[in-house]
Amino acid sequence: MLPLFGFGLLVWAGLYLAARDMRPWAVTAAGGALLIGAGLPAAVYLGLTPAKIIPELAAIAWAYAAFQSFWRSDSSPGRSPVLVGLAAAGLLVAHVLAYLRPDDSLTLALYPAAGLFGAVVVAWLHARAGGVRLLPHLARSLDYSLFTGLFFTAPVAIVVAGDPDATTTMRTLPLITQATAIAFQVFWKPFAAVVESIAYSAFPGLRDQSDRLRTELDLLPATPATFSALDTDPKDFTRLTRRALSAYGDLPRLAASPLTRLPIIEQRLPDGEGGCLQRAAELKKLLAGAIDQLKPDSPAAFGSNDEWRHYNSLYFPYVAGIRPYSRREGPPPADGALREATEWFAAAVPEQALHNWQNEAA
Repeated sequence: MLPLFGFGLLVWAGLYLAARDMRPWAVTAAGGALLIGAGLPAAVYLGLTPAKIIPELAAIAWAYAAFQSFWRSDSSPGRSPVLVGLAAAGLLVAHVLAYLRPDDSLTLALYPAAGLFGAVVVAWLHARAGGVRLLPHLARSLDYSLFTGLFFTAPVAIVVAGDPDATTTMRTLPLITQATAIAFQVFWKPFAAVVESIAYSAFPGLRDQSDRLRTELDLLPATPATFSALDTDPKDFTRLTRRALSAYGDLPRLAASPLTRLPIIEQRLPDGEGGCLQRAAELKKLLAGAIDQLKPDSPAAFGSNDEWRHYNSLYFPYVAGIRPYSRREGPPPADGALREATEWFAAAVPEQALHNWQNEAA
């Protein structure tokens, strides 16, 4: 049963990273590496010789995740070189063993353990970069997945193990059952949204309320209980502000920001209490007001001189939602100011300059 347990652990870890956030390439690549690696214990469980390409592809995906996470993103190792080093060493040893002795008991125990530890490190770096809590969210997902996988997989695995004439097709049933049960738990939110949109199609008010409650429940373990700007490094605060601005048009994403716990947000709420989405709505108003204060004292809606650059760099990409560097061609904005801003950014402002202005404004 060791290969079956290792398979479930790797599938959960890979899907958990994918469910967290697929936008950062580091998280996506690490999740892909774990799912590829799950093929090794699956092959051993089926009595097959694992192909050497499995650890090779998984190692390539892990290397790409390391490159993206540590050299090209804002979630670099920073203050965690020991943790990152341990994860890298464990993954290296595990993949070497998987290549040389794929069906050895030591490999079957070490490979999923190293993959799980690597997944936790990647998730921790991603959570730290976003200022959100990891442990409660991760523990809830792992507990639910373990119990769900055990509940649905154990009866099937026992029946198959008790049949000496079980074919390879029959032996795949525990693997399929386990993967399906874990995927169902990890992606419960979008699944529940689809089911409830059908069930409550005749009750739009109830459907919207249910969707809000489901979002609140999902955000609760990840959102920090308190946040103090005074105790936060200025560079970290700038990064968190940039992340909040990038989520300006997506209230559930904005609700995960620790900035929703700022004291000024507490003062805006009745009795200092409110749900995650209500806090996000107040943070959105706060950001809009702060951006508006950057606007030069002019009746014009757009200007291209230096005094406008900080306002332009935040208002038009985040609040107005223009995408001047997008490769997807579309009709120009109907609004005159938006059209002028789009053309100005595309023709006169390099992307790196815009990034620098946004950092200064944040």
